[in-house]
Amino acid sequence: MFLSILFALLRCLALVVVEMIFICIFAFFSHVLATDILLLAEDVRSHLENRDCNTSDENLRLKREIVCASLVQPPTPWCNYSANVTASEDWPNQAVYMQAVLDALVLPTTCLDTNEASDTVSWLSGPQTNVSESSSFMSTWQIFQVQYYDMPRQPGERIEAPDTLGRKCWAFSYLRQLWNETALSGALVKAGLDATPYIKATDLAIPLTMTLCSEVLANCFVNASYDPSRNGTCAGDAALFYLGFQRENALRGFIIDYPFYA
Repeated sequence: MFLSILFALLRCLALVVVEMIFICIFAFFSHVLATDILLLAEDVRSHLENRDCNTSDENLRLKREIVCASLVQPPTPWCNYSANVTASEDWPNQAVYMQAVLDALVLPTTCLDTNEASDTVSWLSGPQTNVSESSSFMSTWQIFQVQYYDMPRQPGERIEAPDTLGRKCWAFSYLRQLWNETALSGALVKAGLDATPYIKATDLAIPLTMTLCSEVLANCFVNASYDPSRNGTCAGDAALFYLGFQRENALRGFIIDYPFYA
């Protein structure tokens, strides 16, 4: 009888000890988890407090204005820019200016929850994507620049030299190589923003213009219908095309791979 009572007491004691151990373990991990959550919340709060949204907005606004200064003349309601903002008006620089806007939108220091950021995305996917607007970026990319690669050229249209076409093809290659749809859409979606029209237009423009560069090179820059049998018969002009491409590349540290080979 005594032993039975003793065993019962020991069993109860063991259960209490085990329960206390589990309670202590649970309390310990709960404390660790709570501490981690607090630290994460503090990091988020610190990040938000340390953002300089005024500087971010000014950066986005300036980059937009530089794009506009390269594309249009004032006054243009959908593409205004300050009188002190200047920009080169050639296609390679226009491409670089627009890429600077895209790069800014994915920077972690950019505040995407401001009116300026929202306006920038609306400007990007609205007027700058509208090919019916003759001075928009997409109209410049998909229509104005494309005409220089017509084979044959339309009557009365200027025929560009191989090196000039190479410079233009550098810009097409630049936009292709630096295009990061995943990063752009990912950053915007997190902020509740959407640049789908611009993204779709870019996905259309890249293969269109890269193909034209390959074809005009293979056609040996002849003002006639495309005939791939000409490919490789104009080493001198092909070299000029390459030099034009690398001229733009040299200005920017040779950051773009040359993708066109006859």
